[in-house]
Amino acid sequence: MDTIVDDLGEKEALLNDNIAIIGMAGLFPDASELDQLWDILESGRINENVLPTQRNQDLLHYLRWIGLDNGQQPEFQKGAYLNGIDQFDYNFFGISAEEACLMDPGQRLFLQTAWKTMEDAGYGEKQLEGSRTGVFVGKSDLPHYTYRQMVSDVYPHQVHFLDEGNLAAIQAGGISYLMDWRGTSMVIDTAESSSLLCLQKACQALQYGECDQALVGTFHLNLFPHVQQNPVHTLENKGYFPGEAVVSVLIKPLSRALEDGDMIHAVVKGSAVIQSGRYQSVQDQQSTACELLIRAWHNASIHPDTLSFIETNHDINLVDSLQEMQGIEQAFSYFTSQKKSCPVSSIHSQFGMSYHASGLVSLFKAVLSLQNKKIHPPFHKAYPYDVKSDLPSSPHDENRAVKLSAEDYPLRCGVSSYSKSGTHCHIVLEESPLTIQKKQDPPDFPLIFTISAKTEYMLKKLLLVYHSFLIENGNLSLVQLCYTLQTGRTHHVHRAATTFSSREDLILKLKKLSSANFTDLSWSDLYYDSLSADMILDHCDWKRNKNATDLCLAYVRGEEVDWEKLYRKQSVRKMRLPTYPFEPNRCWAEFGGSVPRGETDLFGTQSFEMHVTSEKDVYDGEIVEQIMCHYLGIHQIDDSDDFYRLGGDSITAVKIINDLKKTLNPYIQINDLLENPVLSKFKAAIERKDKGQQTHQDASRKMSHPQSPLSFSQQRLFIMTKYDPQLPIYNMPYSFIVEGDLHKERFEWALNQLLERHETLRTSFTMTDSGPIQTVHEHVVCQLQELYIPLQENELDAALREFTKPFDLQQAPLLRVALVHMVNGQCALFLDMHHIISDGTSLTIFLQELMHFYESNEKLEPLSIQYRDYATQQRLMMETGTSDSEDFWVKQFSGGVPVLQLAADYPRPARKTFHGTQAHYTVNKKATDTILHFAQQTGVTPYVILLTVYHLLLSQMSGQQDIVIGSWTQGRSEQELSQIIGMFVQTIPLRNNSSEATTFIEFIKQVQRNVLQAFQHQEYPLEALIERLQLKRDQSRNPLFDVVFTMQNMDLPVLKSENLTLKVRPFNNTISMFDLTLYIYNWEGQFECIWEYNTALFIEETITRTADDYFQLLMRLIHNSDEQLTEILKLSDHEIDIENVEFNF
Repeated sequence: MDTIVDDLGEKEALLNDNIAIIGMAGLFPDASELDQLWDILESGRINENVLPTQRNQDLLHYLRWIGLDNGQQPEFQKGAYLNGIDQFDYNFFGISAEEACLMDPGQRLFLQTAWKTMEDAGYGEKQLEGSRTGVFVGKSDLPHYTYRQMVSDVYPHQVHFLDEGNLAAIQAGGISYLMDWRGTSMVIDTAESSSLLCLQKACQALQYGECDQALVGTFHLNLFPHVQQNPVHTLENKGYFPGEAVVSVLIKPLSRALEDGDMIHAVVKGSAVIQSGRYQSVQDQQSTACELLIRAWHNASIHPDTLSFIETNHDINLVDSLQEMQGIEQAFSYFTSQKKSCPVSSIHSQFGMSYHASGLVSLFKAVLSLQNKKIHPPFHKAYPYDVKSDLPSSPHDENRAVKLSAEDYPLRCGVSSYSKSGTHCHIVLEESPLTIQKKQDPPDFPLIFTISAKTEYMLKKLLLVYHSFLIENGNLSLVQLCYTLQTGRTHHVHRAATTFSSREDLILKLKKLSSANFTDLSWSDLYYDSLSADMILDHCDWKRNKNATDLCLAYVRGEEVDWEKLYRKQSVRKMRLPTYPFEPNRCWAEFGGSVPRGETDLFGTQSFEMHVTSEKDVYDGEIVEQIMCHYLGIHQIDDSDDFYRLGGDSITAVKIINDLKKTLNPYIQINDLLENPVLSKFKAAIERKDKGQQTHQDASRKMSHPQSPLSFSQQRLFIMTKYDPQLPIYNMPYSFIVEGDLHKERFEWALNQLLERHETLRTSFTMTDSGPIQTVHEHVVCQLQELYIPLQENELDAALREFTKPFDLQQAPLLRVALVHMVNGQCALFLDMHHIISDGTSLTIFLQELMHFYESNEKLEPLSIQYRDYATQQRLMMETGTSDSEDFWVKQFSGGVPVLQLAADYPRPARKTFHGTQAHYTVNKKATDTILHFAQQTGVTPYVILLTVYHLLLSQMSGQQDIVIGSWTQGRSEQELSQIIGMFVQTIPLRNNSSEATTFIEFIKQVQRNVLQAFQHQEYPLEALIERLQLKRDQSRNPLFDVVFTMQNMDLPVLKSENLTLKVRPFNNTISMFDLTLYIYNWEGQFECIWEYNTALFIEETITRTADDYFQLLMRLIHNSDEQLTEILKLSDHEIDIENVEFNF
């Protein structure tokens, strides 16, 4: 109360104060930043497009779910639509994924936009927390389908959870609650004029002292566009198409903004609101528009001659446009007789009509026009009719872009928003008084760059954003940059800081930071206790620069630093900087495949409370019927009923089979039901089980149900991914140099043709009570991302590492593709796939078919089998026909498993890590020919020779002779598998003992025999062998082996088509699955050796020496192959000519 009394003296000053717009952020079609919005306005492009691919697929999926699919694919109305409305960084705001999926997508995007607006103004969360910050949100009750309706249609039992994230009444209060803002909070609905009226009311709240600052915003999404009809351009709808936007601004009194050193976008000089009442004629509407303008000019205390332009709702429809234009003409006629004195503009001719958001959308264009001193005409020449011909003569120019200038007064403009509700609003804007910035004096202390993010991944992404920002902005104030980052941002737990001397120095340091390998330890867990940040700031000697380093350390270790102390002798203003790049997690109600409407959870799986009757006197067939009725939610089932048609899926089948195992027969398998969905056939399958018979699946039959078990290789990857989900150990990243003009839309279409062709690219993976399952989704879309950070080719590897991040196995597709722009005008292509859906051969298939679809509309020959058919057949094979292979592998390890004890540079961690790197060398053609000639002489493959030498090298390094080396086979033994994308690679353990051989030739023959036998039994899964051997788990090692050898005959792929060439680039993804892996490739007649090693065990010098030792040993053995093996191993390295090898470490 005392504060209120003390503030009475300021109230009169506030009433006469103008209002500053200090922060702006918005999402527009094809424009998520203000600079992108202005570029589109400059281009004159009309953003009337088809519904984005992902949204179209989601909508079609929903229509099928609720039974409104008539078998035809509707074409939805064109408009200016937003991309990525399903994406939201729920972790950033402390919201669960489930809650985020229930929130209205517009509210989610508005929350992120509000945060960006706060940061654009130069404020962090803590600075406004608990403050009298108001929130004003505009809305309208449009007859559109809402997200709440969509979700409640599918999940009626979730309705009571929907209100909090979907009610319009809490759109403002929800922001206030999350931010802990305590000023006026309200939602205003006056239809089309809602958002601009919110700004007018917020300005009044500031002037009356009800708030210290206020966030004003709105959002409009058209989740269910009308089905496209043949357009009829009448007098009522010329130039009309729907638009979407999410926008917000932060405002405060101008005097306080100047005092606080805020960055100012523009100034609100005054405003007016008017209600048209019960108007009777067109003349009445013209008079209303005229009166609105005159009142606004009066309230703003300006003469209309000082206006540079007016931004209007010029194309809401033609009749209203005529009345508005005539009202403007009438208003100007009271003050001037000059013609063409004030241009008229409208953003809606390019971005469509965004209904209640249209007022603030118009404001954004007006502010950008003032800042860039240029205004664009309202209509575009691409329209097939002449709108201007229907407009009256008027004192404004609407034919061309106009440059703005003013000598005796600041640039000014008006923004109008008219509504069918009869409540109309007009705002008068003035350009920022800070258009000319004073040059900052150099500071008397070192410059410190600070940056932070919620996660390590986002920290690296933000570092790249600022790296690009600094390259593109050569004249920015480095003092303002540091001041804004330190005092105008929330400081999250993952932090980076550095001192720098110049812009160029900072660019280099940011590049180094963005490519650095951060440790696993979260920076938020580090503490600095030797010298507090306040002590550093109060007692600093900047000349020594030591305190600056201490301050950086204090910051990254979690100190709360009062950065204002650093600038106490400096007059510094905040500047506009890039805002937080939220992580685009998909948050959408997934409508559960083919399961019909019913009691379903958010992810489409049915859940029922278990109730099973297991009385002994109930006939077996009746028990089957009772259990199936219970889990299918029905009262009766007949022998002719089909499990799938009754709404069954594999999750339901798992529950049914589990109960049947308990009550009838423990040998019943899930495939007994999935392969025999008709009840009578299912009962017959159970009876055969009772008689000791096994069911078999026809290998050529394709499964019709979307869910199936995992292959053994997939199951291992699934479990290992869960072992360390934050490390992309099973990602398969690639980069390609693109030669030729890549047509983005065509390429994306070709990409999605691949998804339609190969089920594995539409597959997700989840855990059930009976283990992991894979689900093939009917419709999945892969969007071609576009990265606009211009890169040199030598920067692509760092960017690809940033692009490579963990996949959520529950969300298909498990691949991502991006087009990357380079500084030389070329493009690169990034591809990242999870190994669970692909392998090396699959990559070749992927690229070849991608290029086919890019160049041609011709269909490829249909696939006779899909990957899930292979996975199911593999499971059945393990039940029926693997005894010989199992016996072979069990015998291989009957004496126990030898553990290789390589001498390492570091102690082995208690828990296995996967951080690694690579060393390369090339064996020149002369030495390669020597190896190949020796292979011909001895009658073995180069693979066997090079594997044998690898074994002997490891024997020298460890002192052991009985060694197991892992290797990989393609795993596509059947012709029908040769063109399928999937994880077919088989891992085989090759056990050899060099103590049993006397000469190198003898040992080669021994290794050859063992390799051939292993390949003969390669289809027996490694995972099954590990389980069969019942090995004791050592978390510091892989089971069976820790070293791997593989050899492939291949060249670096170059894919060429008529118009496009893709050249793959070698890439080190800094992952090592094993202690040591030797890859040997035959490229262009030379052996290229890649040594991949775990950096938790070995240093680079050790691997360099190991690679040298391998080549020396290889040459010694070839030149002395008939001598005693023990004697050869004693020979000096210097007896071999090392000129035959070219090293490249």
